[in-house]
Amino acid sequence: MHMEIDDPDSKGTSNIEEPRSRRINAAAICVASTFLLVAVVLIGWTEHNSMCSHMAEFQAQDLIHGRQTDCSAESVRASRNRLVFFSCDITEDGMDTFSPQEGVENFSQLLSVKGTGLRTTVQMYQCLRIARNGSRYTSPPGGSKSEWRPYKTTMNWERYPVDSYLIQEQDPEGFRRKCGGIHNPPWPTEELPTAGKQYSRQVRVGGPDGFVLEGDLVRKVPIKTPIQLDLRRLWGDWRKSQAGHISSRAWTPNENSRIGEVRVTFHSNDWNQTRVTVVGLNKDGVIKPWHARASWLCSGIPLADLKVGHWSAPFFFGELETERATDAWVYR
Repeated sequence: MHMEIDDPDSKGTSNIEEPRSRRINAAAICVASTFLLVAVVLIGWTEHNSMCSHMAEFQAQDLIHGRQTDCSAESVRASRNRLVFFSCDITEDGMDTFSPQEGVENFSQLLSVKGTGLRTTVQMYQCLRIARNGSRYTSPPGGSKSEWRPYKTTMNWERYPVDSYLIQEQDPEGFRRKCGGIHNPPWPTEELPTAGKQYSRQVRVGGPDGFVLEGDLVRKVPIKTPIQLDLRRLWGDWRKSQAGHISSRAWTPNENSRIGEVRVTFHSNDWNQTRVTVVGLNKDGVIKPWHARASWLCSGIPLADLKVGHWSAPFFFGELETERATDAWVYR
């Protein structure tokens, strides 16, 4: 007699696992289809926007005929409500005056500058972990030591507070050897200026009666030039370094280590390079986006741009086309 014995471990396995695998496959197909749809829509939008921008720039060049408008009061009045293309110098007329964060009295007295903007950078020398590509981590990617293998413990400047106790937990040997076992001090927020960028509400080009730039056009003027500070106004142990910033060791927990040293840098526009080339709509003297004529599939793409230096129309619009092609390639 032959008797079959049911195996309790395998009973019903085929009935259970098959529906489960089907659900997993269905979910994977759904996710993949969603990503594919999003990719197609994004690429389509990018190509459409690139085509319409090209048509707008072509229309602008056709209207300009390669000619530049000067920035005199007469030209500003004569070109109202028209597309203008000009290359003139930025002036201090009507610019905002910038100082570091209000409430930090010493820094406000240290610096007061007129410009298109002010960029304040605040950094502290800290114990941190750096990936092979140079990126920093203030917290572990996943928590396991295996995920931390591509990173190394070191000391360097950082714009954000880093939790050194977490580094000590994840890499105690590196913390001891590279950082001397010294923890990063708390970030002295109340005693330092706020890091970030401020921009002038208006910038005049070509003199007090010239064109006015606002918003995104002002932000296109680089604020990368270090500001020379009056060293006589430095206080406490703040000192100026050779790199152009001021630094202080007031927050270092150990006099034999640089951990906790703070440095502050201020940048504004370069007054040795004031010439800018601009295209846009002259709206009562203020440059606004100019809208191209609506055409098939394109409903009037706005155009307003600025580049530092003197540019002829062919090179200016050629650069716009290069930038647009680069953006489209990245999206692809």
